[in-house]
Amino acid sequence: MTTYVEIVPASESLLPPLCRECLWWQRPVWSREAPNGDGARQLWLERLSRDWGSCGTAAVNGRDTLGAVQFAPLRSLPRAQNLLAGLSVAESSDAVMLFCLRLREGRPEYEAGSLLHRALSSLHERGTPEVHALARPLGSRRSYARGNVFGLEFLLANGFRHVGRSGRLDVVRCDLRGLLPVFSDLLW
Repeated sequence: MTTYVEIVPASESLLPPLCRECLWWQRPVWSREAPNGDGARQLWLERLSRDWGSCGTAAVNGRDTLGAVQFAPLRSLPRAQNLLAGLSVAESSDAVMLFCLRLREGRPEYEAGSLLHRALSSLHERGTPEVHALARPLGSRRSYARGNVFGLEFLLANGFRHVGRSGRLDVVRCDLRGLLPVFSDLLW
């Protein structure tokens, strides 16, 4: 049976190895602010979890992680802020960025939707008004992600709306104030 676990420092080991080395939280190389070295991500996650709450959701069956999705306030993600500079998203103090949905190889792609809906439900319960993500066209509603960027068709089919562009990437938004109760009902 699949259970869903919030990602905090104590459960970070549930993330796939690649996700534990995620770049979204890091400062750009040219930044003069805090370094990105050893232990910096752990400190970032500890501080953010304490001040804001969990930074993702993992789908787990027994000891196996089936998939994971991460999210955090945009203000805590310097690389994302850099990509979204100039868009109204970047100026919103309560904007949340959804990033890096990954499923274990061989898992059915419909599980990506369940994991996404769990993450959105968790954010809704915490009072998050809207969530943003970066996406690119992948040619199918079932293709949920490539690398650390979402499939545009997948997000549009799951309640997100196009709000702008950042270079070659589309910026999408999901308003959690009215849409999510439908997702919560579907989960049950």
